[in-house]
Amino acid sequence: MALEGGQAPALNSPQSAVPVADLQETLRGLDARLKKTQDEVEELKKSDRSWLKKAGLVLGFLGGLIATPKLIKDNVLDIIARANTTVAWGRPLNIRYDQHDQVLRLDFPILANNEGTKLDVVDAVSATLRAAEKPDVNIPVSDSDIEINEDGHSVHQPFSLEAEKPRSLVFAFSLAPPFSAQALGFEGTRVLEVVLRTRDSKRISYQYCFNLDKAQADEVLAAKEMHVRFSSCD
Repeated sequence: MALEGGQAPALNSPQSAVPVADLQETLRGLDARLKKTQDEVEELKKSDRSWLKKAGLVLGFLGGLIATPKLIKDNVLDIIARANTTVAWGRPLNIRYDQHDQVLRLDFPILANNEGTKLDVVDAVSATLRAAEKPDVNIPVSDSDIEINEDGHSVHQPFSLEAEKPRSLVFAFSLAPPFSAQALGFEGTRVLEVVLRTRDSKRISYQYCFNLDKAQADEVLAAKEMHVRFSSCD
C-alpha cells in the first residue's frame, strides 16, 4: 500500500483495431473503375449529336456501369463502417473516505478511444464492489453514485466517442453509509469490477483489487480525509 503522491497513473495499452486492408483495396479498385467510366461518358457527350442520339442505348448502358460500382462502393462502406471502442484503464485506484459525509470514494482515470470508422456511444457504466473470497457478497454501485469528469467538467451518460478522438476521463464511484463501512469490513481482497456497455452491445470490463486488514480499515474510517492508492488485480 502506498499513500497518494508521485507520478500520475499509468495507462494500459488499448487493443489494436482489426485491419480492413482487403476491403480498402476493393474500394480503390471501384473508384478507379468509376472514374474511367465517367470519363468515357464525358467523351461521348462531346461527340457528334446525331451519333450520340443513335448511341443512346450505349449511354444508358454506360450510365448503369457508373451506378453499379457506386452502389457497390456505398454498400461496402456501410459494411466496414463500424465502431471499435477500446479503453486504457488507469492505475492505481484511489480510495478516499470522507468522515464528515461518511462516503467512501473510489476513483481512477481511463483513456477511451474509438478506433473504428463511425461514431460510438457508451450507453451505460456500472460497477460492483465485492469480496474476492465470497463472490455472492457484493455491493452494486447505483447510477446516481457514478460520476464521470473530463477536464474538470461533468460528463453525463450516455456519452459519445468520435472515431480516433480519444477522451481522457475520470470515473468516481461513491458508497454512502452503510455500504461504505460494509465495503471496508470485507475480509480479504476486495474487487471493484467496472463495466462499460456500448450501443452495439459491446461489453468492456476491468477489475481493480485492494486489500486492507482490520486495523487499516479502521484507520481509513477514522480519518477525516485519507487517500490510499492501489494497483489493479494484474
